[in-house]
Amino acid sequence: MRKCKTVKGQSILEYVILLAVVLLAVLYGANNIIKAKAKNNMDTAGAILDKADAELRTSTGTTTASSTSTGG
Repeated sequence: MRKCKTVKGQSILEYVILLAVVLLAVLYGANNIIKAKAKNNMDTAGAILDKADAELRTSTGTTTASSTSTGG
């Protein structure tokens, strides 16, 4: 009877280990997908901000990033 419990316990442990490996693989894949999408979104946002900055500078005639000085 003891051998039966050992086999059952062993098979449960094998399923738990298999589930953990599959879960880690899924998380790793999801992490890579999320990183790629986040980078793409940040690149797009940066391009939009650069374009808006250039248009603002053109419309105001400003050529430097800071048009006011903080002398003191």
